[in-house]
Amino acid sequence: MTVILAFFLSMFLPSLTQASSEGTVPHFAAELPLFEGANITKNQQGYSDPVTGNPGDNIAGLIYIHNDVKGSTATNSKVKVDLPSTTTNKSAVLKETLSAENANPTEISDTLTANLSADANINYVPGSAKFYHVVNNQSVEIPFPNGDGNNLTTTGVNLGKLQGCTEFVYFISFIFKTTPKDVPAANFTVAKTVRNISCGETSFVKSNYANPGETLEYKIDFQNTGKAAADIFVVDKIPTGTTFVPGSATLTRSGTEQKLSDILVGEGVSIANVAAGEKGTIKFKVKVNSDVKDKEVLVNNVTLYFNKISICDTAQTTVKVVVTPTPPVPTTPALPVSGPVETASALVSLSGMSIFGFMKYRKFMALKETKIIGELLSK
Repeated sequence: MTVILAFFLSMFLPSLTQASSEGTVPHFAAELPLFEGANITKNQQGYSDPVTGNPGDNIAGLIYIHNDVKGSTATNSKVKVDLPSTTTNKSAVLKETLSAENANPTEISDTLTANLSADANINYVPGSAKFYHVVNNQSVEIPFPNGDGNNLTTTGVNLGKLQGCTEFVYFISFIFKTTPKDVPAANFTVAKTVRNISCGETSFVKSNYANPGETLEYKIDFQNTGKAAADIFVVDKIPTGTTFVPGSATLTRSGTEQKLSDILVGEGVSIANVAAGEKGTIKFKVKVNSDVKDKEVLVNNVTLYFNKISICDTAQTTVKVVVTPTPPVPTTPALPVSGPVETASALVSLSGMSIFGFMKYRKFMALKETKIIGELLSK
């Protein structure tokens, strides 16, 4: 794809050196073809319209975008491709529309014709849309301003604001796949489960619990319940509040485990040649972030694309933040008061004597003890 785009740029971009017009109202230029294609299965050099091929070929589309009014800014700019699901009489016409709410005109369009040797089904290849900015006659891939480009053939891709001048030239490339009509379609099932390996869980379940800092392992089981599929595309969106563990993704097919690219949780990965009845398993790990709140639910979502169909499944983890209780501060009990007045009062209370009777009794006992001690000393 990069080689084809570079060839295209070297052939046509010198014509852009002419000065753009100036003003405040954006205008999308058509000094280059707006929409062309290249058969990448046949290593076609350069883009053309129409493009030819056979059922089973992958074809790249290239869309040219240029606001040629210097000093203007196109707002709410959008690109959309109408992609037919099948050919008619071995031909398919794709339509590209470029629009901006303040441009004059607000919308322009172009078509690309694909002529095949036999009728075929047509499908967009998920994750294939790329956005390029032309700098010094070189194409530099940049992120789409508002998410990815997978909506290109459905609702369209919003490019936001596009400034006007020759230094603001862009391209969008994408790939669509053709498949023979007489090939029975594949059909897939997908299931997502999770386990908490930090606390020793061995079984995968649909829902579990975790504390901040613990590691979760997700499992994606898929199966082709139909005919053989040339490829499938899998994208996994990890929950907010978790961090992917780099290098942890694996794919197991026919009992053999292999490493899987980390882009599984980004743009997604393609899995080729899935046989009829074949099963596969994808596993990867994430770590629960330390700032996740108690009772927050972390939902993980996987999407599997095949034959212009997408199927999804989820697994979830509820966060439990363990709060360590603060031990109570021990208090020292008050010591009992045991002075002579208090002791006397207690005895008076127990005997029923008056306080004067008690004092008289104590004096008597003291005289008695003195007499007894004196007798003992005289012996």
